[in-house]
This record gives sequence, C-alpha cells and structure tokens, in this order.
Amino acid sequence: MLAFVMTPNADIQVIINPASAAWKTQSRIPAIAGALERRFPHRCAFTVTREPGDAAGVAARAVRSAASLIVAVGGDGTVNEIVHGVIEAAREGFPACPLGLISSGSGCGLALSLRLPPALDEQVRAIAECSPRQVDAGVVSFGEPGRSGERDRYFINECQIGIGADVVTRTRGGRKSAGGLIGYGLGTLSALFLSPNIDVRLSIDGGEESSVSVLGIAIGNGDVTAGGMSLTPGAEPDDGALNLLTIGALSRFSRLRSFPKIYAGTHVGARGFSYRAIQTCMVSGSRPLPVSADGEVIGTLPCTITILKRAIEFRAPHRPLITAAGERDARHAEARI
Repeated sequence: MLAFVMTPNADIQVIINPASAAWKTQSRIPAIAGALERRFPHRCAFTVTREPGDAAGVAARAVRSAASLIVAVGGDGTVNEIVHGVIEAAREGFPACPLGLISSGSGCGLALSLRLPPALDEQVRAIAECSPRQVDAGVVSFGEPGRSGERDRYFINECQIGIGADVVTRTRGGRKSAGGLIGYGLGTLSALFLSPNIDVRLSIDGGEESSVSVLGIAIGNGDVTAGGMSLTPGAEPDDGALNLLTIGALSRFSRLRSFPKIYAGTHVGARGFSYRAIQTCMVSGSRPLPVSADGEVIGTLPCTITILKRAIEFRAPHRPLITAAGERDARHAEARI
C-alpha cells in the first residue's frame, strides 16, 4: 500500500482504489482528496491500494487504531473488501467504525441501493452530515459445515449464482471501461444468449431441500445491482432480511422478453420468477458453479448464505432519494464522479 498523505493525529482513514472504474479513479484522486480535505481539514489519512486485498487490511488496521470514520473510494468490489476488514476487526472486539462512500466504480450498485447523491460534493456532504445507518450484510459460507475447508465471505449489496456470476465474468476488462450501464448491459445481453440453465439443490430458512433447474439465483441486500438493474426490488439494506430471486430455466426468447423488466423491477411478477424474503439459504450443485458477490467472483458451490443483521454503519441517507426506475437509470449514468 502507498500512503500519499499522512496527517498527524488523523482520525479519518480514506481508502482509494485507483483501478476502480477501469482506472478512471486514479485521475480523480486530486479532486476527491481536495473535497474531503475541505470538509474535514487536517483529519484525513489517504491510502491508495496497489493490489486486491489491500483495502481489507487497511480497513482492519484503521478500526484497531480507533479511527472515527473510514471512507471508501471506489466501486462495489472496493467497498466489499473494506467491509471484510471492518467486520473482521469488529469480531475481535474493537468498537464499530462507520463507513462513508465516494462512489467511483463501474457498476455503482451499492451507491444506488443506498440512494447516494451522484455528485462528489454531495457525497462528501452525506458522509459529513448523515447519521450512521445500521446496514445488514450477507455471509457466504463455502464448503460442508464442520469441515476444515469451510470459509466465509461477506457481501453488502448482492450475491449471485448462475447467470449473474456469468455476467460478472463477461463484464471484466474492456466492457467496464464503457461504463456500468453500457458495460453491464452488454454483459447481460451476452449472458442471456450463452448462459446455460443449471440444476441446483436449494433449501430456504432450514426447510426441506428441493432440486430445481434455474437460469440464476440472486440474493439481494440492496435493491439495485451493478449497471442499475433492479433484480431484488423492495430490498432494503437495513430491514433485517435478504431477498431471494430465483430465475427459472427460461428459453432464450423468454430471457430477452424479461430483460427490460429487470431495470424496472417488474420481472418478479412474470412467469418463471420466484421472489421472497429470507434469512438463510443453502445452495449446492452437481458441479462447482461460480458464486459472485458485490461484482466479484468469490468462490464456488456448495455454499450457505446467511444474513448478518446490523453488521456495519454507513453514513448514508435514511430515506430514498431515488424512487422511480426511470430516475434511477438516469442518475446511474451520472453516478461516477
């Protein structure tokens, strides 16, 4: 890691991922640092990450050092790493540390789910003036219970199996540079044609396991995913529940017909979709299918997904600033600084 500004007695740790938004964040660092310094003069320590995993380590050390606030600068993957660091440090017994977000990623799903305003100065103002919002997280446990290979990964906005994880893979690299709305839209269209239907075994809230054929499964803590898609409409990050969307084994024609509905959130009433609030679910398959969380592939089936209530504090609006799907899509195009 490279700390490029260190202020004596700084109590705010700012963690910047320069590679987010297809490296566009790197050129925004002076503007971001200036906006934060104007609002929090002489209180910020800035760290620029160099590789995956850096952000989690910096966040954990900030919590252990009694930082008053951590500010994440990047996209969903950056926030995911920071959440890991904060939760792990909190589990060691250190006091909770609230998070703020300067949204500078390709997908911006979490920023949209939290209803953050789009402009840099407005986001800094939200960090300074919003009271902490207690937000839930999801925990993905991989491996069979009780076996030595089991490990946990957290997510703050969404987790996907099947077509959603396929979209994450297809959107890497060049498509991200086109921006979230276009890049993820192209990745989704490609996956609609090429992703196979898959056979999985699913158990919800401790119920009986059932075998189902699906195109994909999405577990939402927030209601908007990368690219502005409202896969789990109505999901709130602080309502004490996760929302489970099961997409049936659709034909290619049905997939294309449903595609526009995903942005409006009206797909849940269509044939082939099942939607409900849950606390936990277990998913397994005949082969190790990939699992994605917050825009990154994190492991493979089998897994258990559970809610971790009031896991972390965000300095974010408590009331929605975006309600209509059309407004959400329009503001998504401006969500990056």
